[in-house]
Amino acid sequence: MILLFLSVVFFSINNILWSYFVTFNNPLLLISRRAIFTTLFYTLVCSVTLGGRLQINPFEILKILSICILGFSGLVLLVKGFSKGNIFEYSIYSLLLTYFFAFYQSKNANSLFWISLILISCGFLYFFWTQTAVSKSKGKQLSGHLYFLSAHICFGAATIFQFQILRLNHYPSLFIAGIQEVCILILANIIVLFLSQHKEIKIENNLKTWHYFVFALPICFAIFFGFEGLKKTSPFDGSLIGLYTPIVTVIIGSLFKVNQFDLKSFVGLVIMTIGILLLYL
Repeated sequence: MILLFLSVVFFSINNILWSYFVTFNNPLLLISRRAIFTTLFYTLVCSVTLGGRLQINPFEILKILSICILGFSGLVLLVKGFSKGNIFEYSIYSLLLTYFFAFYQSKNANSLFWISLILISCGFLYFFWTQTAVSKSKGKQLSGHLYFLSAHICFGAATIFQFQILRLNHYPSLFIAGIQEVCILILANIIVLFLSQHKEIKIENNLKTWHYFVFALPICFAIFFGFEGLKKTSPFDGSLIGLYTPIVTVIIGSLFKVNQFDLKSFVGLVIMTIGILLLYL
């Protein structure tokens, strides 16, 4: 569980950096260039730690690639979602995904389990309801909901497949994460190249090399800790603890004046945490 919380912290740092760097570049262009550095990072670490000790199963590699395509599709849809909707709308679908995993794996769950989950839901939604009111953020179009829903369907399917692959223990998390980043690098650059040829995106370099390096590190650690945590827990645990990611992002962002934090939202965080404690203690 500690690994999942570490993943939350690094994902939150990544989100803060994303909100800053995306002001300088098109989101897809930013993803494609960051993927160069994340790919290099995982390639270097895998070369040092794994060497040539892996036995490759082509069928399992194809399954990992399909997971990567799902994850990349979810990422693109999420970026589009935030261009049309807001954080409260996003939080609703994150919560729905958690309930899906709850029904998916908790066949013998008792009443305390569902009471705790309802308490967590109330705290989580209250937090983002107050935050949305403070930021005066409003959903722009119905398409925002469709993008968020589609993104979470992709993320949900990818998480289940990732869990199955990780539990086989045939490949280290570093190796799977490395393949994922290579896949993102290839797919993102294909899309950027296609859009640039149709003049729908302008390729320009507004960031320095060290910017991308700093930008790549948090997501590398977030993915690794997330995979390691998922391997030792379940998709439900990963999704549930992952609900803290947008909350921690808001809190860290408020410290750096990126966004506002309404103290009334803290009530929601407390209620949610009480639900988590009831569930796991």
